[in-house]
Amino acid sequence: MEQEITPRQVGLKYGLITGLGYTAYSLTLFLTHAFANRSLGWLSYLILIAGLVLACREFKAGFYNTMTFKQGTSVGFWVVLISTLISTIFTYIYIEFDKELLEYMREQAMFELDKQHLSDEQVEQAMKMMDWFLSPEFLAGSTLIGGFIVGMIMALIVAAIMKKEPESF
Repeated sequence: MEQEITPRQVGLKYGLITGLGYTAYSLTLFLTHAFANRSLGWLSYLILIAGLVLACREFKAGFYNTMTFKQGTSVGFWVVLISTLISTIFTYIYIEFDKELLEYMREQAMFELDKQHLSDEQVEQAMKMMDWFLSPEFLAGSTLIGGFIVGMIMALIVAAIMKKEPESF
């Protein structure tokens, strides 16, 4: 008897693959100091979209070439959950150990503040906030929350596009 494929099985597999893709891409951006380039940051969404599409395609192929919106959303949930957790853990560990990265981010922020011609008091207040925003904990938390929300929106879109309801008899 053939075992039926589940959204969780496929989602876990592609969540792992997508998370590793995120990690490799993020490592490249961190090492080249290109993480501040917003256009390169948007490319990470292509990794997620590819993971979601491949996961939904595999699920459909293993499920009689059908996939309801609910099943597609479930596959997407697992892909997003696992890949976001991997990305968050990597971000936290990398930033925790690469203090030069945080210093580089602070320098870039100071450069931007200098261009705004703020008073000393305003600069001091901005620096206090920046120290909080540039902590490994905040950066990891924002990666987790932001990645999950954006990822689920993308998962819903991919599920809606790729769904194929079973034929009724």
